[in-house]
Amino acid sequence: MTILAAWIAAAHTGLAADLDRILGSSVFEGATLGVCVTRMDGSVVYERNGDRPLVPASCQKAYTAALCLYRLGADYRPETKIWRTEYGAYVEAPGDPGLSASQLRKAREELSIPKGATVRVREAYRPGHGPGWTWDDLPYDYAAQVSAFSADHCSFVAQATAGRLLPLDPALNIRVRRVGTRGKWKVQYDPTRAAMTVSGRLPQAATDLEELAQPDPSAYAARLLGGRYEAAQEGPPDRPPDLTIQGAPIHTLLKECCEESMNPSAEHFLFLGSKARDYSGAGREMRSFLETTVGVAPGSVEPVDGSGLSRRNRTSAEAMCQLFRWAASAGLSAELEEVLAAGGEGTLEKRLTGSSFVGKTGTMTGIVGLCGVLTDASGTKLAMTFLVNGSRGPASKVRSAQDEFVRTLEESTGSGREVADLAPFPGPGPARSRRDD
Repeated sequence: MTILAAWIAAAHTGLAADLDRILGSSVFEGATLGVCVTRMDGSVVYERNGDRPLVPASCQKAYTAALCLYRLGADYRPETKIWRTEYGAYVEAPGDPGLSASQLRKAREELSIPKGATVRVREAYRPGHGPGWTWDDLPYDYAAQVSAFSADHCSFVAQATAGRLLPLDPALNIRVRRVGTRGKWKVQYDPTRAAMTVSGRLPQAATDLEELAQPDPSAYAARLLGGRYEAAQEGPPDRPPDLTIQGAPIHTLLKECCEESMNPSAEHFLFLGSKARDYSGAGREMRSFLETTVGVAPGSVEPVDGSGLSRRNRTSAEAMCQLFRWAASAGLSAELEEVLAAGGEGTLEKRLTGSSFVGKTGTMTGIVGLCGVLTDASGTKLAMTFLVNGSRGPASKVRSAQDEFVRTLEESTGSGREVADLAPFPGPGPARSRRDD
């Protein structure tokens, strides 16, 4: 056997061959893959285009969670402070992803804030929509405007029962028009005009018709307190607040955010962790954290939002694996893994049940991602990232192939000839499993 033949045979036996076979599936035809699997000591188990920056979709939330846990600590609890004043109320809002409409209504009652009062608010951030969010996403709850003073995840639900549309909360200040009663129901909503039109025959059973974005989250929160929103130009009164609404511990809020992939909450966490006021500053702070503290390679990440909704976000698979290795070395792996989804939970509800895998999913049109940690049959902990961009096949089939990839890693013992263990062939070009087909 020639040296070349022997090298090729070694490169395609054992675990590497099994993983190559999965990545060679027709479901990935025409797509760009970024795959990286490493041990926690940094040694590579398997890699293909691991250094190529790709769109992560909601896998971006793993970075956001790590930033918050590192900067704020798992037990941090946000506090919204309210003062009763002669003009109505003053609010200091650092940002609370879990603040609810019922909490603000209760605060209004406790402080006897009159209807029509002025509510002056000092918000830590109010950046609106994220960079690169597409216009057709903006009416929906997952693309709501971002502001520190907001309630109910900056969203609301249009509901119907007994063939009738249920009234919306008046504090939303949305004009509703009901037209026609034939054909399937349809909801058309323009948050920029605060106008909603509902047409068609509505269901008899209680039904959530659509989950939509509040037209102005800060103004809605102020109306819940009984007044008109006004950005504070001065600091708070020189006395303790009359009421403080303490949020849940950040690890609880992050768990809900990551398991259910809640975009508005993730944007809150980006600004809470970065201490920035706008997306430009938040992106710079996140990139600095990842390159300086986490240790990802310069240029391997380009973060622009906290949720992954923007297609301008970029990360390499290797950079995302480095995040999980860093968390282990920094003593944050338990906290980070606790807020991510395990098989059978959240966005993994119907996936990887009984698996050791814990991580984050990411899905957009043409994009399917999976990142996290798992344990192989020898008890070795692995960091894994599998990003797919430009997918033409059904996302369900791509996810099934990713799950097979994870199961194959779990069943391995780490003892075969793996791609990372091979000496480079003395000729041009990298090993086949390290480049595009």
